[in-house]
Amino acid sequence: MVIIFAKSLLLTISIISAGNLIWTKFFPYSFNKDTINKYLESGILGAIFISFISFIFNFFIPLDLKFNNILFLFPIIFFIFYKNNKKDLWKLIKLVLIISLISTLLLSYSNFYRPDAGWYHIPYTKLITDHKMIIGSVSLHWAFGTHSILQYLSAFMSNSLIGVTGILYANSILPSIFFVFFIYNFFLEKKLILKIFLFLIISVFFIEMNRYSEYGNDNLGHLYFFYLVYIFLIQLINKTKISNLENSNKFFLVALFGFFIKTTQIFSILIPLYFFFKKKLFKKIKFFPFLSIIVLLLWLAKNIFVSGCLIYPVQFTCVEKLSWYSSKSNSLISAKESSQFTELLQKGYFHNDESNIFDKENYLKNFNWLKNYFEKGFYKNITKKFDLFLVFIFLTILLSLILSRNFKANLNNECKNNKLVFLLILNLTSLLIIILKIPDGRFFLGYLTYILFSIILYAFHLLRKSISKIMLYKSMNTMLIILSIIFTLKNFNRIIYKSESVTAEVSLQPKFTKDEVKNLKVQINNKKVLNFVIANSDNIYFSNKKYDCVYSVSPCIANQKIFESIKIDEKYSYIILKVKN
Repeated sequence: MVIIFAKSLLLTISIISAGNLIWTKFFPYSFNKDTINKYLESGILGAIFISFISFIFNFFIPLDLKFNNILFLFPIIFFIFYKNNKKDLWKLIKLVLIISLISTLLLSYSNFYRPDAGWYHIPYTKLITDHKMIIGSVSLHWAFGTHSILQYLSAFMSNSLIGVTGILYANSILPSIFFVFFIYNFFLEKKLILKIFLFLIISVFFIEMNRYSEYGNDNLGHLYFFYLVYIFLIQLINKTKISNLENSNKFFLVALFGFFIKTTQIFSILIPLYFFFKKKLFKKIKFFPFLSIIVLLLWLAKNIFVSGCLIYPVQFTCVEKLSWYSSKSNSLISAKESSQFTELLQKGYFHNDESNIFDKENYLKNFNWLKNYFEKGFYKNITKKFDLFLVFIFLTILLSLILSRNFKANLNNECKNNKLVFLLILNLTSLLIIILKIPDGRFFLGYLTYILFSIILYAFHLLRKSISKIMLYKSMNTMLIILSIIFTLKNFNRIIYKSESVTAEVSLQPKFTKDEVKNLKVQINNKKVLNFVIANSDNIYFSNKKYDCVYSVSPCIANQKIFESIKIDEKYSYIILKVKN
């Protein structure tokens, strides 16, 4: 735990320092001049900055120890020599200590979110640390086409000082930064609407995100969505006098980062667009914020090189003529096949005892999947996300009503705000689209949370004659204290009894036996030699039932069939994995 704490401390300092560099150069104005908020947002923005730099440089070089060491140390050096930071040094130290303690609590003796981590998250991270961008790397594993920008952030954290296990720290440090940010602003906030929204977010954190293994690509995307909505609500409600143009840049970058984390966050881009046109910023500048456009174009270009599609596996965005992509039905990387597999998986097809009644195509048509979806209990992937959460909210409202019996009403119309209609429509539409396509709560947690927020606001508006704002605040404080105690005890219990098998300080190498894998050395154009690790698996989607590829020598693939389906070439020093006819 001491080692984990020390590494969390160093990485947190680097991330906040990187964000501080952005803050002083690009966002000198903030919605809140509070020093603590400045550094917390520096951490949120710092992760974005480091991720963008990493994925851009991976076009040209591997994200190896040399690169990561420089990127790790540069922001720290900047922070040390930037004179304006010295006066707030003690506040920063205390903040970093708190974040590192929470990160340690989450990470110690925790499982690293299997199976997706070992399946493709960590293997892709290993791929970009060992190689510069491999064109057509989706051929190694179709899920590589859906990788998150968080894999580039994880790669950055693997440096000489932190070690290979640094790749696990992003998913504990970032949630810790967000948690402190939301908690701090909850107690700082005076506006009722904003306070209720922060209360809901913190509740979701305590109830739905209280274990390290829950922080894959999905939940971190939701946290950035919550942050985006929060700063947007501040603009709507507080009407703060800050630069609209600077805010639009900030909004776009955060929204794009959420989209880069998880494709299902694409709808959040409409939030900065609404702000941009609502404020009529298009009259002041000819184009959208320049930095956001550049980053978006580079990300789409990277997607083309990696998968052959602008957004994989959305078929109409794919370029058929590219040698590293194929739309043929028998192709392992066909966007249609990959999209269908994901949809079938989420809709329970592979748990269908009577799958012979419908083939894959017809199972997805005319809601034929609904019967099996409910019979096999897949609906719990939605309801389990919020059953306890809803009970908790109900108890909060009930407690507020009980405590308010002898108080006069003072809520008035604070919970009625017509400006929030846009966000409600956006979230309802996003929720509906995702449920129809991939009905699993982990994909739309953020959207659903905002919808619940809207419902609660309306309920409080109806109850305004019988509920006191003071008592509501006291009830929310009480409930958060109870949840914080449960959260702490739960994590300490895991640490004391070591109830999960994996910690951040164990080896990430898969424990394959000699019979389970084979190594192939492939010579490319009589120059380079590429080492393949091939797991002897019968399943094209999984490397090994127990260990997957994890942080093995890259590239690591599931079986010989995948290797035989690609032709390895090189051009302009770039490895190209072409699809065989």
